[in-house]
Amino acid sequence: HMTQFLMALFGLSAMAAALSAIDTARRSAPMRGLLGQPAWAYFAYTTGGWGLGLLVAAYTLVYIRAICANGRRA
Repeated sequence: HMTQFLMALFGLSAMAAALSAIDTARRSAPMRGLLGQPAWAYFAYTTGGWGLGLLVAAYTLVYIRAICANGRRA
């Protein structure tokens, strides 16, 4: 159940940050999402969800791209 808690914590935290009116919070959103990816990967592996595993990989790449894009604007 800790896995599901971490998935929810980081996912909801990332969404709240992304929708924030505060610029620094918005910029932290991809990092918050990325921190939740290990929990998602573990969940995908333990449930045998290969489709979810592909989504985890795709989201990880998107989060990394967003982090890099935010860094260029600094």
